[in-house]
Amino acid sequence: MGDSMRNEKVRGVIVPIVTPFDSEGKIDKKALHKLCEYLIENKVHGIFVLGTTGEAPKLALKEKIEMIKLVINYVDGRVPVYVGTGSVSTKETLYLTKIAEEHGADLAAIVAPYYFKPSQEAVFKHFKTVAERTKIDILLYNIPSCTGYTLSIPTIKKLVDESENIVGIKDSSGNINYFFEVLESVGDDISVLQGTETLILPSLMLGAHGVVAGGANIYPNLHVKLYNEFLRGNLGEAVKIYRKIFRLASVLENLGDIPASIKEALKLKGLHVGEAREPKKEFTEYEVKKLQKTINLLEEQ
Repeated sequence: MGDSMRNEKVRGVIVPIVTPFDSEGKIDKKALHKLCEYLIENKVHGIFVLGTTGEAPKLALKEKIEMIKLVINYVDGRVPVYVGTGSVSTKETLYLTKIAEEHGADLAAIVAPYYFKPSQEAVFKHFKTVAERTKIDILLYNIPSCTGYTLSIPTIKKLVDESENIVGIKDSSGNINYFFEVLESVGDDISVLQGTETLILPSLMLGAHGVVAGGANIYPNLHVKLYNEFLRGNLGEAVKIYRKIFRLASVLENLGDIPASIKEALKLKGLHVGEAREPKKEFTEYEVKKLQKTINLLEEQ
């Protein structure tokens, strides 16, 4: 079935990193370097810069370019670097994808164009244009809660059939039925990644090739252990770890504003990455206590 080489390129636990800011709201290089080291030490399989968790739409173009250069430099080839290069327009998406390619990124993760809700034909043309004009491997990214629409299965299938450098798709729809349809449709040809943290284990059981998990900024060791135990066939152990991940993920989800919530959790864990960029959620004392309690529980186990 399909081009198995292509679906072997993206595997494991990929961490969409937060963008650390200093007290003046600029990129905090020291904190970013420290975060990259922390994730690599915990044996993650990839680092994803400029994702949703990284507050990419809130960054200016020059800040995005700075993040690309810094992360590629800090990671220094030790794990693959994925760069979120998707934008509202095909022109800017292509521009940023070429920059990621020139600086040595391993893969461009391209979110479906948001804000204007283009037709499936227009979306197809958008991705096809970027794929044709670059050589870098591409990951399609479906996140209907942020784009207002879903990438249709026929659109995904056609893109995979016609573009050799599309090597994967990240689905953050939170819809396990849709996820399974994507797997059934293109899972033999490209990697299919789960981007909704509470669905990690069920997705692996259905045949997902990996996960993109924001919570892995906080506990990369748990996510990596879950993935490895699952691969070894230790389902009982995998379920135990999944319950911990699920507990934290659902608290973060309930708090809302995922980037701000993850940064708050990192602060409580002693990893200071600054505040999320405005507009952002302000946490009540009760919410911080709830998050602290969840972290304490995970630390104890």
